[in-house]
Amino acid sequence: MSTEKLFAALFAVVVVVGAIYFLSPASQDGSGVSATSTPRMVNYTSEAMGVSFSYPDTYIVDEKDVSTPERSRHSIVLIRTDDLPLPQNGEGPTAITIDAFQNDLESLDSRTWITGTNDSNYKLSPDGTISTGTLAGLSALSFRWSGLYEGRTTVVAEPAFVYALSVTYLTPEDEILDDFDALLKTVRFTQ
Repeated sequence: MSTEKLFAALFAVVVVVGAIYFLSPASQDGSGVSATSTPRMVNYTSEAMGVSFSYPDTYIVDEKDVSTPERSRHSIVLIRTDDLPLPQNGEGPTAITIDAFQNDLESLDSRTWITGTNDSNYKLSPDGTISTGTLAGLSALSFRWSGLYEGRTTVVAEPAFVYALSVTYLTPEDEILDDFDALLKTVRFTQ
């Protein structure tokens, strides 16, 4: 085969492959560039917990009353739909959680709750650092912890509840961290 025929054949293959790529369903916007859809944000309000927030529609939400006879506690868990179904006899996937712990008995501030309760996971903090900030215009404290997964928690203490908003992840590049940060920007407390 001559060099001219070889180049012509290669050119034909490139044209066919290019046409297939540009006309494929992966090119949703017709530009020839693979379109990635941005998740739609969904609003969620929990009357029981006195909290509202927005989250990507790539998650499912499960809210439960996990109270004990001694104290009320409510929990919201967000899990990526890509991580479903949940394993039958194994550890669950990484998740975003929002917990509301009854606070009208002791009236704990955020730091006391973090350092004085096992619910906070603060004892698993690799460096013991607690950072100050705000969440929904209220004073908040944040810290990292490390267990089965890596974790970050932000805590706000209000008269009715201590709110602990947490994310678990495997690596610092995990998309769930961006989703958690986006969720934190939308949180509003209603109690």
